Amino acid sequence: MVYLQIKPWLDLFRRVMYTHTQGVSLIYTTCFKEFIMRLSFALMFIAAAFTIALAGCAKAQKPGEIRLGPLEIKILADAQFDRDAAILVSPENPDLLQNIPADFKMVSGVSVILAKCGNETVLFDAGLGKESGGKLLDSLQEAQVSPDDITAVFITHLHFDHFGGLVQGGKPSFPNATVYLAQEEADYFLRDISDIPEQERGRFQGAITCFAALESAGIPIVKFPSGSDLTEYFGDWKFSFKSEQAFGHTPGHTIYRLNSDGKEILIWGDILHVIDIQLSWTDISATYDMDTELAKGVRRRVLEDAAARSIVTAGSHTTAPGLFRIAKKGDGFIRKEL
Repeated sequence: MVYLQIKPWLDLFRRVMYTHTQGVSLIYTTCFKEFIMRLSFALMFIAAAFTIALAGCAKAQKPGEIRLGPLEIKILADAQFDRDAAILVSPENPDLLQNIPADFKMVSGVSVILAKCGNETVLFDAGLGKESGGKLLDSLQEAQVSPDDITAVFITHLHFDHFGGLVQGGKPSFPNATVYLAQEEADYFLRDISDIPEQERGRFQGAITCFAALESAGIPIVKFPSGSDLTEYFGDWKFSFKSEQAFGHTPGHTIYRLNSDGKEILIWGDILHVIDIQLSWTDISATYDMDTELAKGVRRRVLEDAAARSIVTAGSHTTAPGLFRIAKKGDGFIRKEL
C-alpha cells in the first residue's frame, strides 16, 4: 500500500535523473518543474494538516479542565442553586451592602476538584453526599473515575457541603482513600462537645459522626498543621504541594497550592461564596464566615496574590467552568477566563 502511494514520486524522480543524464539543464526541465510543484503542494498539505492537528489539541482541553505539567485538574459539579444577596454581610462596613442590586441573583453551587498525577487520584473536598442531593458520584462516573480509584481526599474545612460525601449509608464513599485535614480544623470540629450547649451542637455533630464512621471502617485520617508542605505525602507527584492557612471562614480553613515548573493552581475552598459581588467588594463576607474580620483579610490577601502572579484558581462556590485567573480592577478584582 505504501509503495503504491510513493510510486508516482519514484517514477517522477527517475525521469528527472534520466533527463539530467542526457545533459539537459536540470533546473529548467519540465520534469524538474513538475517535481518541485508536487513537492510544494505536499509541503503545503503537511503544514495545513499540522495546523489542524494543533487546533484539535487546543480544543481537546474542555472547560473546567486544565493540565499543568504532569498534573491533570478537573472541576466536578456536585450541586447547583441560585444565590442572592441574603447571605452577604459586612459588619465592619454595612454601607458596602448598598452596592448590591436589590434583585441580584446568580447561579452558584458546590464544586469538587479532581487532581490526577501518576498513581494518585485525589479529591479536594467531597461535596454534600448523594443522600443530601450531591451529584459528585455521577460527575466522577462521567469523568470515568471510580470511587475505588480515589487515593486521597484533602478537606479544606468541616462544613457539611465539603465533607458530607465522605460517607454514604454509614460506609466510606472512597474505600481506598486517605483523608487529610488541618489539625486546627479537627481540633475545633472533632472535639468533645459535652460542654457545649445542646442547641449549638449541630454544627459539630455531622463532622463527628462522619469521621467516627471513617475511623470505624479503618480509613486512614491524617491531620497536619495548616501551612505544611504536603509534597512528601506523594512520591509520584514531582512538584510542589503546599497547604496554607486561610482561617476566618472556619478556625482551621485551609487552602492548597500545587506548583509544577512555575505553573500554579490555587484551590481556595470558601474564600468566596458570591463571587460576582465579593470580587468587587472584598470586605463583604458571607453569613457562613465564622470570623468575618479574619475572612475578609484572607480574601484580600489571596486575591491580591492571585492577581499579581496570574495563577489559575479553583473554588468550591464559583460559576462554571470553575477555573480562571484573577485580575485587578479598581479597588476590586475580576475573573479572566483561561
